[in-house]
Amino acid sequence: MTEMNKETHIPDTKKAKEINMKELLEVMKRKLWLIAFITVLITILGASYSRLTSENLYESSTRAIISASEVDLSTLMVMVEDPEVLEKVVNELKLNRSADYLASQISVNNIGESQVVLISVVDNDPQVAADIANSTARIYKEQMEKLLNFDEIELLKEATADPYPINGSGVRAVLLSFLVGLVLSAGVVLILNTLDETIRSEQDIEQFGVPVIGKIPIITKKDLKEKSVEQMEMSARGDTVGI
Repeated sequence: MTEMNKETHIPDTKKAKEINMKELLEVMKRKLWLIAFITVLITILGASYSRLTSENLYESSTRAIISASEVDLSTLMVMVEDPEVLEKVVNELKLNRSADYLASQISVNNIGESQVVLISVVDNDPQVAADIANSTARIYKEQMEKLLNFDEIELLKEATADPYPINGSGVRAVLLSFLVGLVLSAGVVLILNTLDETIRSEQDIEQFGVPVIGKIPIITKKDLKEKSVEQMEMSARGDTVGI
């Protein structure tokens, strides 16, 4: 007797489920508590880590008027960060850093197209930032008079310590942590749903090649209560008819 070739269509229970948008929304709705928990947890951890690892930075600025032509003004602005000027600033303030490092903390810009020059300093100490800005402006003025015999520099209002950090809000870290938590939690929910073999609908049964013969409706307490009230009304009507 020849062995018959039987084709059995046994679906693989490990096969990934096809999720349409409606089913996806239902899954997210069922696991909303898990999404909220993971998102809040990641947001708190991210914000805490950012606060512990990052230091606050403070900025302080002073202004000077340099009465020079446009070409000369560009050259004179570059001289603010000259190593000889900054070495004197380091020595005067007894800073534990090199002139090159100090140059990376200083920015020089003219306001619009005017001759007003803004000397800004960023440091993790607001008072040190103000001291560096004022010392740099004063020593720069002295050096330009001494080296270039240029005395058309007038210092305006001195820099003062600003107690508010320029990066201390942490809003970016919180927002980034929130987005990461939201994406991660949604991914976890989808993975858990893919691994979940619980049968919840007719479609879940049909994917195994088994026909659906009947369906047992879900009866809630509200349905039982309404049914009981209906039976009582029918019974009352029956008693009335009997009279």
